[in-house]
Amino acid sequence: MKKHSVVWFYILAFAISWLGWLPMVAGSRGISPFDSPVFQILLILPALGPALAAIIATAASDGKAGINLLLKLAQLKTSHNAKR
Repeated sequence: MKKHSVVWFYILAFAISWLGWLPMVAGSRGISPFDSPVFQILLILPALGPALAAIIATAASDGKAGINLLLKLAQLKTSHNAKR
C-alpha cells in the first residue's frame, strides 16, 4: 500500500462510498431488508468515503506523522477559509 498510495486512496474511496450506496440501490429494487429506513444512515458513507480513504491511505504510507500532517493541513485550510 505504501508504494501505490494514490491508487489505494481511489480504491478505498470508491469502496467506502459504495458501501453506503449499495443498500439504497438494493432497496430501490425491492431487495429486502434494505428497503427499511434504518439503512438510510449508511448514506453518510458516500459523504465520508474520500476523507476516510485519505486517512487510511496516509496512515498506511506515512504512519502517525503523516496523519498529524494531514490533520494539520486540513485544519489550516479550514481556518484560512473562515478568515475570508
